[in-house]
Amino acid sequence: MTMLAQYTCELYTKLEEETGQATGFKQNGSISVAPGIKNVLKN
Repeated sequence: MTMLAQYTCELYTKLEEETGQATGFKQNGSISVAPGIKNVLKN
């Protein structure tokens, strides 16, 4: 995960508790992006 994606996920996970406002956030999964076709074929 990029640092920004990780930060965002952590932020939304605790945002409702910290603010008292409902966010409706539900983490259902994630997407990984390979920087090139060679990296896709590694797995």
